[in-house]
Amino acid sequence: MKANAILPCFLLTIPIFVCFSCGGGGGTKEQSTDELIQIALTDSSNYRRSVAIDSLRRKKEARSVPALVRVMNSDSFPKNREAAVIALREIGDKSAVEPLIAALNTPSVELRRKIVEALGAFKDKRAYEPLIKLLKDPDSELRCAAVGALISLRDPAAVEQIVALYEDSSNAVRRLAVEAVEALQPEDLTDRIIPALKNDDVVVRRTAVEALGRAKDRRAVEPLILLLQDQNASVREGAVRALGELRDLRAIKPLFPLLEDESLDVLRATVEALTKTESDEPVPYLVKLLDHRDTDVRQLAFHGLVNMKVNSPEFTRKVRYMADNEPHNGLRQEARELLKKLESEQPKEEKESEKPEQPKEPE
Repeated sequence: MKANAILPCFLLTIPIFVCFSCGGGGGTKEQSTDELIQIALTDSSNYRRSVAIDSLRRKKEARSVPALVRVMNSDSFPKNREAAVIALREIGDKSAVEPLIAALNTPSVELRRKIVEALGAFKDKRAYEPLIKLLKDPDSELRCAAVGALISLRDPAAVEQIVALYEDSSNAVRRLAVEAVEALQPEDLTDRIIPALKNDDVVVRRTAVEALGRAKDRRAVEPLILLLQDQNASVREGAVRALGELRDLRAIKPLFPLLEDESLDVLRATVEALTKTESDEPVPYLVKLLDHRDTDVRQLAFHGLVNMKVNSPEFTRKVRYMADNEPHNGLRQEARELLKKLESEQPKEEKESEKPEQPKEPE
């Protein structure tokens, strides 16, 4: 009896689902854009409105934009308002830009973030001034979103305001500000990035260092040399790698002390940077590192010296030793092959001088 009593209640729920999802004959019926708009605007169910909004998003029809704008501005369910913004973004019709800008006055921070992201996706210059204003918004995530949207607009005029964010209270905003300046590629890029090298945040300094390395502007050499003494190993490593990219001879001597750095990452980066220079000055230092305890350091020094085409007696002696005693199998084999080449290129007089003296016959 209990089962029979429950059954009619269960059956009563079926027509609701069928009416929303199915047509006659039990087949699936795709609802028209007009029907979906009607549901999105008037249905009493948050869920059914949500499904209709998502369907409009997938249809990507420009005629649904006015309805989605109404949903964004007035739906009682916050998630539906956010979904409407996402739908407007994916439909991509420019008629949505002005309503999106107007909706930035909404008190909902989450909705404003979604709107900012949508404006970034549109890449419409009308959003420039509203986005600039948001760089001073109290919400740090919204400031981040505004910076990201300004990157999408690709207007170097925004650099002046973004550089001011180097001193933002949020580390995330500071870091993104450096990335944004690099992305916007102003003519004075190096001058705009260098101030970030003095930032209190380690990641900001590292981000700035990496940007200067990619910029390959030799005006950055002196500021980068100063960072070789940074207390943070990650920043020191970044400065070394940036100087390696610049390949400026002024950096050679300042790099030598880092061959004794306590951080292996810094040491490895220094070896790589020195092998990129077009100078013989680092050769004795690199040859000495062929005895280093770290396999990676030995490999980097060895390969760097090979690429520099070094063929000095001291290097040959080290290679000869490695050919017999190097613990790393691969590196030992490379040393053996190189030794054959070096010896074949060695002048006959030097070969004779390196032969052990024959014992004299007794008189």
